Amino acid sequence: MNNTITSLSREDLQKEVKAIRDSGADLISSKMGLYLEAMESLLAVMDARPAMQVIARFGAGVKATCYEGSPRPEVGDLLYTSPPAPSAPDGWQLVPIEPTEHMVIEGFESEPGETFSEPGEWEKYSKMSGCQQAAYKARLCWDAMLAASPAPGDS
Repeated sequence: MNNTITSLSREDLQKEVKAIRDSGADLISSKMGLYLEAMESLLAVMDARPAMQVIARFGAGVKATCYEGSPRPEVGDLLYTSPPAPSAPDGWQLVPIEPTEHMVIEGFESEPGETFSEPGEWEKYSKMSGCQQAAYKARLCWDAMLAASPAPGDS
């Protein structure tokens, strides 16, 4: 029986990862932490999908970037990429750690005002208590800042 880490099934790897995490071992300074990191890396590689297939090679002048020690891809080879970074769960979105200037401006400008708010909105707002108005303004500011936040990768 081959008992190396690469011979384990996905389910076995997940069970091992859970057992190590649940053990309470000091993972930062132990060999168990290295083992855990290796298993989590292997799980990520198991999720890799082919990104493209080499269908032709044109002459010797074509440059290919390969990692040191890896073979040059041949016609018919599948080229893999690691899985995409996890996306935000439903109802969440990724935002910068520090708000952009545009986000801050949009947040400040979201406060209701008698002269520029819709009449029904202003009437509803003016009847709120001070605490209700503060909470309402905070939600408006938050919504405006989220709407103005850049998508990941935008600059």
